[in-house]
Amino acid sequence: MPLQNQDRFFLTRQSANIMEDLSRRLNQAGSISLLYGPEGIGKSRLLDQFVETRLTPENSIFVRFNVNNTYVEVTEGKDEFEFDTFFNREISRLNKNFTLLIDQFDNAPADMQLNILKFWDKVAREKDFKLIISIQSNSLHLLNELSQRYQLQIDSVELKPLKLEEQMGYLRLTSCAELRQLAVIPAALKKPLKLTNGLFSQLEAFRSQFGDQISCKEVALNSRGKFKKTLFYSVSGLFLVLLSVIIVQQKVFNKDLLQLQIPGSIFKSSSIQGSKLKIEPEPEPLIVSEPEPVLIVEEEVSVSKINSSLFSEMKPVEPDVTTESISPGDMTNSVKPEVIVADEPEIIEVKPAKVTVKPGQKQTVFEQRLRATEKWLETSDNKLASIQIMTLISGKKRLQSLNRYLNKLKSQQINLEEIKIYSADKEDKTIYGVLYGEYETISMAYRGIKHLPDALNANHPILRTVKGIKDEIHGR
Repeated sequence: MPLQNQDRFFLTRQSANIMEDLSRRLNQAGSISLLYGPEGIGKSRLLDQFVETRLTPENSIFVRFNVNNTYVEVTEGKDEFEFDTFFNREISRLNKNFTLLIDQFDNAPADMQLNILKFWDKVAREKDFKLIISIQSNSLHLLNELSQRYQLQIDSVELKPLKLEEQMGYLRLTSCAELRQLAVIPAALKKPLKLTNGLFSQLEAFRSQFGDQISCKEVALNSRGKFKKTLFYSVSGLFLVLLSVIIVQQKVFNKDLLQLQIPGSIFKSSSIQGSKLKIEPEPEPLIVSEPEPVLIVEEEVSVSKINSSLFSEMKPVEPDVTTESISPGDMTNSVKPEVIVADEPEIIEVKPAKVTVKPGQKQTVFEQRLRATEKWLETSDNKLASIQIMTLISGKKRLQSLNRYLNKLKSQQINLEEIKIYSADKEDKTIYGVLYGEYETISMAYRGIKHLPDALNANHPILRTVKGIKDEIHGR
């Protein structure tokens, strides 16, 4: 049913925001709030609605100044009173925490405006009074001069003209009987509608003059459902496209990383107990059946020192011989190294557990971090913690891929000084663990794992302590 003349307050997003701002300022003692806009914009309607919905007669006084030197108590009736009775009649009724609203404040004489502001400057803050006034835009400069003279802080807000869609909404609300109907105006009325400039007073005059030419059109009930469905499919399609792009980029970035994944048959599960990593290995076929390396001697064998760093936990027994070379004729009964005599001696290849570097050869990034980690483990306290981001088995191709992975991290501004690599022997295989960062406690490492860069999160990182790493290296 269309709104009647006395009920024609049209709530817009702008007017709702203004009323919220005015309500919030009522919590400030001695505040002065100003609502301004051109004549006919709807300031009086908005204040009427604000008083009706946000205030009560017990804590507010609402008056409207007229151009004939009279004012009206809006909430009391339509009786008019002379301006010179305002202070005795209205100001004297103000009690603590009261709000005084003056509509069309600029209709009052300049001396009366001045006296009201002077009174507010003296007692309003002390008695927790609040003042809300409205004026036309062309009177704004006069009020600014008065506020600067008494150094009053006035919070102002402008009521702006209605937009075209808001004007059509107002015509629908005042002309159409059903809420699901839309107001339709003929093309000949578009120019007169534009001349209203979005002012309520002009818009009402337009409706009064051309109301019989405004028709109402039924809106299809399923139009909103179709729009929602179209919007849903559009958003879903966009999401899938973005997801596909992200997946492709991730695959490109992890191309080398995927080559470093541990085969599923190596470990069934892993968990952290205290500071040690508990690993449950599955049976693997042994590559070399002999538990220890075998010396092959034909005529003369040169025994070189075995670097202890090549085999953790494995120390071959050295014969008690003072010379560096041994021939069959020099051997005594006390030292009898195992000798295999064959037409063509069988050569058994033993892969070293760690990578050795020839003198003068430039170290790879992997080798640099491996050496640096050895020194770090020697000098670090057992309580220190780190984050293990990767584990892999020794192999030429895997080490090459790891080198490429480390170089890619460097290109992505990852500080390689934070990368640590250690090796440990497990089930006749050499395992390399890649760590990131150094933390004083395991709890600090736990917090750090939540802030790892995306490039380090691909392999489900776990927490490690220095003690647990040392125990793993030494097979404990």
